[in-house]
Amino acid sequence: KEYLIFSSESQTALDKYTAMNKAFLDEQAGILASALGEGVPCPVCGSVHHPMLAEMSKDAPTEASLKKAKKEQEDAQAKADKKSAECHKLKGRCDTSEENIKKQIEALLGGLPIREAKEQSCEKIRAAEQEMLLVNSRISNENKRIREKGMLEKSIPLQERNIEELREALGANTSVLATGRATKAAKEGQIAALRKTLRFSEKSVAEREMKSLSAAKTALVHSLDTATAEFNRSDKALSALKGEISVLEKVVASVCAIDTEAEKAKRDALCEKANASKKASREISVRLSANERALSSIEKTSEELQKLEAKYKWVNTLAETASGGLTGKEKIMLETYIQMNYFDRILVRANRRLQKMTGGQYDLIRRRDTADLKSQAGLDLDVIDHYNGTVRPVNSLSGGESFKASLALALGLSDEIQSSAGGVRLDTMFVDEGFGSLDDDSLRLAISTLQELTDGNRLVGIISHVAELKTKIDKQIIVTKELSGGSKCKI
Repeated sequence: KEYLIFSSESQTALDKYTAMNKAFLDEQAGILASALGEGVPCPVCGSVHHPMLAEMSKDAPTEASLKKAKKEQEDAQAKADKKSAECHKLKGRCDTSEENIKKQIEALLGGLPIREAKEQSCEKIRAAEQEMLLVNSRISNENKRIREKGMLEKSIPLQERNIEELREALGANTSVLATGRATKAAKEGQIAALRKTLRFSEKSVAEREMKSLSAAKTALVHSLDTATAEFNRSDKALSALKGEISVLEKVVASVCAIDTEAEKAKRDALCEKANASKKASREISVRLSANERALSSIEKTSEELQKLEAKYKWVNTLAETASGGLTGKEKIMLETYIQMNYFDRILVRANRRLQKMTGGQYDLIRRRDTADLKSQAGLDLDVIDHYNGTVRPVNSLSGGESFKASLALALGLSDEIQSSAGGVRLDTMFVDEGFGSLDDDSLRLAISTLQELTDGNRLVGIISHVAELKTKIDKQIIVTKELSGGSKCKI
């Protein structure tokens, strides 16, 4: 936006300067007349009497205002050029940064748009972390089941030994119970037999025997009760052990249904997958660290490169400007630019001579605009035809008019050199041919202009075959060819 503003201001200043310059050139006669006074020789015709002075229009620009307008135009153009260079520099930095980012994305994630790269990389990291959590959970579950199986494998032999011991105890108690029952039956038979036989003759003896037998019976009943209680306890313990055996058999059946080798293979596969994920994570971390170091190095190198590129662009722009090679600009070299300033001053002096030789019809003007931006420019000439108010190329002049223009330029160059060369004077000038293309009036005006140059100590020599010149110039060097070869001179 800043460049467009400055460019518009530059164009406006250029239009203003062009209009003022044209008006200034159109008012040259009035400007010259403004400096004349009665008795002061006219720099164009030399007359000291000025009965009809040309007048300037009220809007005629001064030379100071013209220079100011040109300075404003040059300043505005410089600002626009500066902003243009800044835009080009920023565009280059932007393109370089974008290219570096695309290369890093290509290396890490494949071909992805820049705006999707960050989201895609985050999604991949999250997916890898979720997969690692799932694998670790499955590994933990498998390890728990393996530990449970190991505990069952250790517990089953112990439970089997306990069952065998209880079976042995149950067998022993059953034998004791049977023995007690048999003893009881035998004792009861003995009591019955004894009662039948009445072996005791006295009651007291029988009572004593009865007490003895009763005591024995009581002991046997007690033993029987004890054996019965032990039997019941053993029977309950046996039932409980049978329940436990049933439960253990179901557990063993369930445990045996697990394929240990398959589960170990699954565990090993999951461990390998987890190790691979950890390895990939480490590799990514190493690559990330390496890429970060490379990025830091690239950024440092890029900064240095940008500084060098900025310096190169500045120097290259200066070189292109000096050599007239800027793209989109007029091809004006530095030496041509300097020559243009002298050329403008020469044209002012040359036009004084040309106006006299052409009766005020023509003025020479340096061409401001070029036909294209490819060829060198800056010193091309156009001619202003004041009779019809047109501006056309100088090569459209006829042969005689071209000679007048060339002679006027030579005289203007001579005047400018004497004016600015610090005391150097051009006291002698030779004009070679060209007079034969002039009509009588033009020849008269050209000779009159040259005769004015001879006022004082200046010598003008004319080399020509035009016969009319012989009658108007009394001091001559006549060169005649000899038939035998060579030539001879006559003063």
